[in-house]
Amino acid sequence: MKKINAQDVQQFHLNALLYGATGTGKTTSASTLPLKRTIIISAEAGILSLAGLDLEILVIESWADLTEAFVVVKNSPKDIVFVDTLTELNELAKVHILHELRPSLQRKTDKTYESSFSQDDWGELGRRMLTMIRSFRDLDKHVIMTCGESEREDQASGCIMVKPGLNGQARDQAPTLYDLVFRARVVRNGDKNEYYWQCQADETSAGKFRTPAGQVAPQTVKPNWSEVFASVLKKKGE
Repeated sequence: MKKINAQDVQQFHLNALLYGATGTGKTTSASTLPLKRTIIISAEAGILSLAGLDLEILVIESWADLTEAFVVVKNSPKDIVFVDTLTELNELAKVHILHELRPSLQRKTDKTYESSFSQDDWGELGRRMLTMIRSFRDLDKHVIMTCGESEREDQASGCIMVKPGLNGQARDQAPTLYDLVFRARVVRNGDKNEYYWQCQADETSAGKFRTPAGQVAPQTVKPNWSEVFASVLKKKGE
């Protein structure tokens, strides 16, 4: 155990979760980061929205790839890690668990294998996802993770809740692991779409804007990571 004084903390690294529906600009938001300082871990089928940008991208096709990618980013001089998306990594974790714990089934990786999961398998999935999130979050770097969203009815209130597109305990606990939790939103204004990030929780969705003492957390922010960093870290380029 070590003892520190909060007044001595001059720098810290941001960790953020950006979740939202398809088409709300989650992947595209990586283009608002300082590109030379950023390394991307992509499990998405396509990264067309980032085409032409000078970005280092590690393409993840299996859970084993993610383990290798963690070592790469940990040793990289780049100080910003962008993980896209937790939803697809969640699917890769399912495949890995099924093949590792239920190899006799030999199911194809077409997402129909979930009926083969036991309660223990679902528990293992949640543990693996939360452990992975903590491992990346605790790197000595700024870490941003994206995720799809899913709707579920709250049994107590009957309200439709919008949460990160994960399963079980990971869906409920993941938002608690970050300093910033934004929901990517889009509204139609005339003949064009307007994009924004909701950063405060409401009755149906999660949100969080944890900042140093003395800063007032906004309700929404523009979808721009460099501006978010400048606001929280108090100086551009930090």
